[in-house]
Amino acid sequence: MSQLRDLSAVDALYASGYFGPKAHEAPEFYWASLMGALLPYKDDEGRPLGEEMAPSHVQAGVPMEMRECPYAGSRRKHAHPMNVSSLRQFNQHWPAVVGGLAVLRNAYLKQAQRPLDGPITMVDLWKFSRLGVALSAYLLRRGQLPLQDGHLPAVTAILYRMLLGINRVAHLQVLIIISAGLYDQMEALDPAVLYEFTDANELFIGMNSVCAGPRGLIEDSFRVLISGQLPPQADPGPVSALVSRPFLEYGNLLMGLDAQKYLFGVRATSLAHELSRQLSQPRAGEPGPGELAAALEAYQRGTEEQVSSLAREVAAAEQEVRERTVRDLERFRAELDQEQHAISGQGLGAQTRELEALTFPEDTPARVMALLEKARPAGPALRPFAEALTEYLRLERANLAIFERLQGRIEHALGRDGATLQLGNTDVMKAFGPKLRDFASEFFSLDIQSGAQRTVLRHGADTLVL
Repeated sequence: MSQLRDLSAVDALYASGYFGPKAHEAPEFYWASLMGALLPYKDDEGRPLGEEMAPSHVQAGVPMEMRECPYAGSRRKHAHPMNVSSLRQFNQHWPAVVGGLAVLRNAYLKQAQRPLDGPITMVDLWKFSRLGVALSAYLLRRGQLPLQDGHLPAVTAILYRMLLGINRVAHLQVLIIISAGLYDQMEALDPAVLYEFTDANELFIGMNSVCAGPRGLIEDSFRVLISGQLPPQADPGPVSALVSRPFLEYGNLLMGLDAQKYLFGVRATSLAHELSRQLSQPRAGEPGPGELAAALEAYQRGTEEQVSSLAREVAAAEQEVRERTVRDLERFRAELDQEQHAISGQGLGAQTRELEALTFPEDTPARVMALLEKARPAGPALRPFAEALTEYLRLERANLAIFERLQGRIEHALGRDGATLQLGNTDVMKAFGPKLRDFASEFFSLDIQSGAQRTVLRHGADTLVL
């Protein structure tokens, strides 16, 4: 038995900004993740939502009993211990927790006008688990009667921790399904198979602890999310009292924000990756490699850890895989939007498609190229670079407008009408890491300011407004 004492590594992550802002510190667009935005908050029993991943000052005085894990499989006698104190709280609230799983699942399906007994896919498991993680965020952020730190019901804190783990499993499975082109062939879910997948891929092992839940409890949780059937001991009351139509609207919009971020990240990173290939490994008729190609390749290597792993993996794949991934992500986004329409009566699909159809005048690449040529002549590679940069700036501007509208709808679901968000290129850097615009600014000594309404490129006395 041991008490976690050395939390310097955890505190260093917080100090570095790894987890992003807390839920009260910034709108949802800026959150690095739902996990990171909620880790430091406490429930009404004084336990941090992040348990042993909360910063040291939040853990101070909280019982945190750690033991070697006895369960079979990847967790058994692992170097990381399991959190017995967290498991103890979990067991105390198990009837409300398992009841809450069914409530979240069934309320979402009912409000989205889907049958409760219809087939449940891995994408659905991702949605249900994401919804449960979002419940604490909604209670903290809602406009009317928001809960303060230390007042979140313990059952919502437990659901947050538990469903973070399940969402981790579903997220990986969905990515595998999409990358393999199997979106239309998702098989029925089986709790035992899900458990084995989780164990085989070491998803029970966290940054400084392992999952403390026994196999039976974990499989039962999967089973309730799949079937929606309440076990005899379940108590749906506590979570039923917290789940409302505005919450379901909010949860769905957060998923839509995720989907839009995936799409923008994949498209922007793939654009830069293809340009780098074109400049560094030219095909017949394409400009030969030169200073610009070498600089772009070095920039991508130096910044790759700041770009999402999904975007990097898709960008490095064959063109067919990239195109299929984008199509499946668009399909996923469309499904969420259809469900949003059923929940709130107002989807975002038509507005999003209209914004994504943004075009620049035909002479824009030539005008961009002329400005780049003045700033730093780079030979024949300048033309394809100017074309790619123009496409990136078009893509960025369209997505800034989409993200502003999404955040506006999120604020509406929270009952916080009047709050507006105006995004620019610095916000893209915060949320997605360096992009082609940032390289262009550095290599050509440009000042590029992007927004949802216009983009301005400056070099010395020369200005180009798009």
